[in-house]
Amino acid sequence: TATGSGTTGTSTFTSATGCDSVVRLVLTGPWTNSDVLSGGIDVVLFKLDPTCSNMLYSGYLGGSGDESPTGLIINNQGNVVISGITNSNDFRTTPGTLNPAALGSTDGFISIINPNYGTMVRSTYLGTGNVDQAVAVQVDNDDNVYVLGRTTGAYPISPGVWTGDVNGDVFVDKLDPLLETSILSTRLGNPQAGGRFFP
Repeated sequence: TATGSGTTGTSTFTSATGCDSVVRLVLTGPWTNSDVLSGGIDVVLFKLDPTCSNMLYSGYLGGSGDESPTGLIINNQGNVVISGITNSNDFRTTPGTLNPAALGSTDGFISIINPNYGTMVRSTYLGTGNVDQAVAVQVDNDDNVYVLGRTTGAYPISPGVWTGDVNGDVFVDKLDPLLETSILSTRLGNPQAGGRFFP
């Protein structure tokens, strides 16, 4: 069991008890790169050895605003797929993905990280011109990426798919393994003008 605090460069973070614990950053700083705290709150991705006694690497994932991780899964290539929420307009993405630029004041994101080196493989924003959040992620045997999220905007709905509510506040989106295309997308939940449904 790992408990306590650690450092990356000159930034300090504090962890809760447990190897899979959520990490909360306690410092703020300017945006620079993945080795330095980028905004008010960033995602910290770190790899521990099997005994949870040694940190093999760690790094920040974020932009000049705030980020929050919501899901993590390992795909069939052995890469880490992370879902989350960002209000940064300079969150790190990769060229050729579905949404390489920010869409609204708050967006979801999906990032694929090489777990051996902590390097970015693919990354994209998800959302609309309003407030959107990616709250869970899953992959299939072909490494297609399934995202569950919340939306206050007109999140796209694929033609011919089942739809719970065309104005629903929850979306489900299937992305290709390179995060370049939305294969299927639909919405469900409550009407956006009514009570909120939180998946």
